[in-house]
Amino acid sequence: MKKSIIFLVLMINILLVSPAKASLGFNPIFPFEGIIGIKGDYHLEEWALYAGLGYGFETEEMHYNLGTKYQINPQLSLDAKYNNWYNYNLPGYISEEGAKVNLNYQRALGENLNLAIFNGEVKDEGEEIETIYFNCNYRRELYYSWGKEVHLFLDISSGQTDGDDIYYISNLKLPIKLGNYTIIPELGYIKGSDKLKPYYELEHYLIGHSQDKEGTKRINLRLERRFDSFSQSGIFGIEMMDLVTSINIGDILAEDEGIDDLSLNATVGIGLSYEMGPVDFRYKYFIDNKGEHRFKFNIVNSY
Repeated sequence: MKKSIIFLVLMINILLVSPAKASLGFNPIFPFEGIIGIKGDYHLEEWALYAGLGYGFETEEMHYNLGTKYQINPQLSLDAKYNNWYNYNLPGYISEEGAKVNLNYQRALGENLNLAIFNGEVKDEGEEIETIYFNCNYRRELYYSWGKEVHLFLDISSGQTDGDDIYYISNLKLPIKLGNYTIIPELGYIKGSDKLKPYYELEHYLIGHSQDKEGTKRINLRLERRFDSFSQSGIFGIEMMDLVTSINIGDILAEDEGIDDLSLNATVGIGLSYEMGPVDFRYKYFIDNKGEHRFKFNIVNSY
């Protein structure tokens, strides 16, 4: 907390001596990734200062970040911040607090490379672990034509706690879009350490499944069909909604389990979708292979 106060004081001093041509703006933080709040940006030509404040639905706590971003050239940017926010790199650890530096390279509209290093604490249900980790996130559009798209998402993290072994996480996703059909195969693997043990949860990847299962290896496949059901309704807002059906198949394995231990877990869902830019809001009814029924609201990437 002391570091964040120093960072805030530094930002305020920069604001007070900044030139008149600088611009200040505020934007809402929509709950696409579990946090709702507000973000302020202060732009100084290639430099930008920012601060975010939000409420986390899962943690039931307030979160914040304070940082500065430098646009090196139109494709390359550097971002340094003090972060008390959700953790998106180590599965099983919901939030993190510490210093984080990102180097982002946008080669083309459909290709992005982000490198990050974090030093601080990761948290899970009251447990706080000091760690330093490195993350590499690569996204690329492999193929595009009218109504047909193939994307690649690769995310790799590796880190270490004080005096402990190295841990790492790798995730691969290959979304394929063919008209109104979407096919999304995914793979993931985790090697934990003695002190820090990331893990996958089955329900997070097989949305709507009732089984409470955790592990370090995962394989899953999502098949979807979108129906243009309301575009001709003429009702504002409703005309942007679609009917979506889906089948999710996959499994999560423990560290000591292998391919012979794979079991077929599946969910079938039907519901409404509201697409907004890169995100898709869903409210669906699911039934899983155990016969359990449930309604589920979730937010997914839009392809």
